[in-house]
Amino acid sequence: MHAWNNPDRCTCTVSAPFSGNGPGLTAGGSAARRWLATAGFLLPLAAQAHGWGGGHSPVYSGFMHIITNPAYLLPLAAIALLASRGGRRRVLLSQFLVAAGVVLGTGAGLAGFVWHGVIIANRLFLILAGLLVAAALPVPRMVLPGIALGGALLSGHELLVTDPPAGHAVLFYSGAVLGAMAAHGAVGAVTLLSDAPWTRVAVRIAGSWIAAIGVIYAGLLFLPGK
Repeated sequence: MHAWNNPDRCTCTVSAPFSGNGPGLTAGGSAARRWLATAGFLLPLAAQAHGWGGGHSPVYSGFMHIITNPAYLLPLAAIALLASRGGRRRVLLSQFLVAAGVVLGTGAGLAGFVWHGVIIANRLFLILAGLLVAAALPVPRMVLPGIALGGALLSGHELLVTDPPAGHAVLFYSGAVLGAMAAHGAVGAVTLLSDAPWTRVAVRIAGSWIAAIGVIYAGLLFLPGK
C-alpha cells in the first residue's frame, strides 16, 4: 500500500505481501527462498572467471575460478554430499578442511613444488567420490576428513598448475579458498534442507552424474594433442 501526503514530499507505506500466516512464512516458503538464494549465488549473470579485465580484483577472479570450473567445483560438491550424511556438524568440519586443503594445494606450488600429475589424480578422485555418493556407501568417521582434505588439496593444486594467475598470487588464491568454502557450504546446506526420501535419491543421482563427468574429463586427457 502506498500513500503520498503531499506532491513535494512523499511518505511511502508498504505492506508486506507475506505478512501474517500466509504461505511466504511457512517452512516450505522459507525453504524455497533458500533454494532460490543459493541458485542465485551460484549462477551469477556475468561471471568472468578467467579474466583479469573489467575491473575485477584478484580475489574475485580466484573466487570465480573455483565456482565456475567443474574440474574444481565438482570434487568439492562430492565432498559436501558425502559429509551431509553425518549432518550439519560434519558439513561444517569438512568445510574448514576443504579450506585447509586448498591452502595446502596452492601453497605447495607457491613454495616451489609443482606436480603435473595432479590433473589425472583429481579426475580419479572425482570418479571415486562420485561413486561413493551414488552408491550411498558408509564412510567411516575417521576417513571423511582425509577425503575432504585430500580432495580439496588436489583441486587447489590443479588450479595452481593449470590456471596460474598473472600476478597478485596471494590475493588470487585467497579468493579461491573463499570460493571453495562457499561452493562446499552451498551444496551442503541445500542437501540438508530436507530429510525427505526424495532428497536421498537426488543426492545419489547427483553422485552418479559427478562420476560420469569425471569419466568424461579423464577421457579427454588422453585425446590426441593433449
